Amino acid sequence: MKKKAVDKRQGWLLKLKVGDKVIVSNWGNRRVETVKKITPTGRIHVTVGVTTEMFNPDGYNRGTKWNGRDCLEEATPERLEDIRVKDRTGTLKFQISQVTDRFFNLEISLDDLEAVWKILEKYQK
Repeated sequence: MKKKAVDKRQGWLLKLKVGDKVIVSNWGNRRVETVKKITPTGRIHVTVGVTTEMFNPDGYNRGTKWNGRDCLEEATPERLEDIRVKDRTGTLKFQISQVTDRFFNLEISLDDLEAVWKILEKYQK
């Protein structure tokens, strides 16, 4: 007689359903992904771009990577907002650096330059 599979997840992982958002974390890098499948034993399949990563019932990635193992974090509103702010901050810093790389070639009014300087001068070291 075949044994029935037992879901070994605990805590918030036990409440996960297909389609839920989770945070995949590795060495401080965090990204929001979607639960694709949960096996009868509690293994969690997460969509990562066009691929799928598999996580053990304890929330850690199956197998290892040279830079450590990914783990799942609960996607609380606070954590999702923190990730959104960090992502948007990084995007804006990159976009600003693209403009400042060609700053001397831009036609900018004195008023605009003074407004930009007023913001940036507090970050001058």
